[in-house]
Amino acid sequence: NGLAIRQFCEVQRADCATLFSDRPELASRALLLVWPNIEPDEDVDAWPEPEPEAWPWEARCLSSYIAAGGKTVISVGEREECIEGLVPTAPRDVGQTSSLRYQTMLRAKFTLDKQVCIPNWLYSVDDLTVWRRK
Repeated sequence: NGLAIRQFCEVQRADCATLFSDRPELASRALLLVWPNIEPDEDVDAWPEPEPEAWPWEARCLSSYIAAGGKTVISVGEREECIEGLVPTAPRDVGQTSSLRYQTMLRAKFTLDKQVCIPNWLYSVDDLTVWRRK
């Protein structure tokens, strides 16, 4: 983007659903997802259960990482647990930055190892979390 003045590493494009099956050695590294999803309509309750191809992209990516044996996820964004306390009477909310499916899968397969407070935009409750495979 026009704001970047220095690149710290090479970034390559890949399809998250096939990245780890095409290059399984990458699952030995941590998966870093920073504000991966800002499409709230992409994560609606559906019946019957949608095929994985219809899942939000970050959930497909996490599923692929899990299948390849990935052990560490670093996630930056809002989490349902942090939002719940803001307005106790509000309906269920997982935030603007990742889907319910992604957050549910993360909690089911990984244990929260570390939580780091980070600067936030107004009305958001982002944090950086490190998760280890159960």
